[in-house]
Amino acid sequence: ELVREGGRRIPELSDECLTNLMFAVARSRRHTYNKLQMNRREICDESFFEYASKRIIASVDTFDVRLLAEIVNTHNEIGLKDEPLFKAICPRIVKESKDLSPEVMSKCIKAYCKFMIPLKEDAQGFRTMAIVQKGDFIRPSDKPKKMGKKTYDKPVALYPKPQLQGSG
Repeated sequence: ELVREGGRRIPELSDECLTNLMFAVARSRRHTYNKLQMNRREICDESFFEYASKRIIASVDTFDVRLLAEIVNTHNEIGLKDEPLFKAICPRIVKESKDLSPEVMSKCIKAYCKFMIPLKEDAQGFRTMAIVQKGDFIRPSDKPKKMGKKTYDKPVALYPKPQLQGSG
């Protein structure tokens, strides 16, 4: 019903309600067959997640960080890669990672790794000045000096003549 209306009612939902609805959709699409778990997404699910993504990106600063972590985990469960959403959420998760439990943070890290999106803070821009220190530059190393002809150790006999055992 939310998708059929073109996502008009999604902005009316509270942050927690939207997160719970996304979680419910992801869980309802999970099926288990002979210990094999799979997700069967529908077209309306992708549309719903797209509308929700637009709303979350627009108001990412007002969301609670735990809800943002839950949204990332929900996208991981359903297998939907939404790169703009993940990049918008990333700075908040990194900045407020102390508020998340280690289990929730590990789920976030797994989701970002699964979709190969870096979980890092925003870049601060280019450096205006670089200080070159010893070994801070790339150049070919000096060629080794020629040592002359190589001599190898040859095996030396332990005894001057082979000893024979007497029959006597």
